[in-house]
Amino acid sequence: MYRQFLLATLTIASITLSPASAIAQVAVGSTEAAIESSTAIVNLPSSVPTTLDFTPCDTCSLVTLRLDDSSRFYVGRQQVTLADLRRYAQRGPAGLDIFFRENTRLVTRIILRTELDAADAGRSKTPSDRQPKP
Repeated sequence: MYRQFLLATLTIASITLSPASAIAQVAVGSTEAAIESSTAIVNLPSSVPTTLDFTPCDTCSLVTLRLDDSSRFYVGRQQVTLADLRRYAQRGPAGLDIFFRENTRLVTRIILRTELDAADAGRSKTPSDRQPKP
């Protein structure tokens, strides 16, 4: 019984300490960073590709990020077009989360912390968001 317990313990230890598991843990880690800001501070562009230059807070340094066709835009949890994001952002100050890849400074997504109006919530903005109707 003791021998089986010892063998099981050593097997588990060797799996968790193996180099392969260390590599797997590193690969899972994210190289994405995020900045919390506001529509009062960040001026959203009218088109992509472009750069986004802003100072996230009063004591922060200037941040320059890139946007391209792979950048995604959200109002709440709903993906929208850049034009729709700008339209909602112009309604007044709201929280803005900007996610980007640290190594390339490429924006992956911008999330406006508000909800779509009921009229807009039912419409899909991108083909990938369309759900087949049962």
